[in-house]
Amino acid sequence: MALTNDTESRLQQLIAKYDAKRARHPRRKMTARQQRLKDFRDSLPAKYGKPESALLDACEAMQTLNRYAKELRGQRMPLRDAIYRLKSKTIERLFEMGMVNRVLRHRVEIPERRCRSCGGDGKHYRYHGETYSAEDCWGCRGTGVDAAKTLSYLLFNISLGDGQEYAWHQPEGRSPTGVMKIEDEPDTGWAPNQRKEATGINAEKATNLRDIVHYWLSEDQE
Repeated sequence: MALTNDTESRLQQLIAKYDAKRARHPRRKMTARQQRLKDFRDSLPAKYGKPESALLDACEAMQTLNRYAKELRGQRMPLRDAIYRLKSKTIERLFEMGMVNRVLRHRVEIPERRCRSCGGDGKHYRYHGETYSAEDCWGCRGTGVDAAKTLSYLLFNISLGDGQEYAWHQPEGRSPTGVMKIEDEPDTGWAPNQRKEATGINAEKATNLRDIVHYWLSEDQE
């Protein structure tokens, strides 16, 4: 159906208006860092071919990321949480592949201590201009202390069959166990968030490592 003169004129006006808007607000170019990250991500298919070929590098990347996450305690929490979610997916995938050869339960006793949310005074303060109100701390419920508690972790011993082995802890409630027997681990002095030698990587390198793990995991989506 042919357009009427009025309709065609209106269409041309809309197109001209859209073109003018695009000219005023051109698409923002990638920063140099964003371009490096994209180039690295785009290089993975050529390097590995099939995602399954990235298994060894993906596990080594996850090992480094696991240590790096401990360096982020108290900072860059979204990145830290993303790393631990990726660790959970990695363990689950390795478990399904039969590469987890032993699972140990590790209980950690946390003594009573000053509440880390409120600093021990049992209050959280909300400021309203020149005045403020105090409410009971939602962490300790106004007591000022974190009660003693027992945390339960599972230690997954992982063997890739070529001498490459890993031992990763996960909170028990977030761990895949299937029907594998869980053994109680003797006290080794291990505690969560223990820091080891610094990894020496930065956020950009951590993103590269995460991309390797994601590429390996992408085999499930093929």
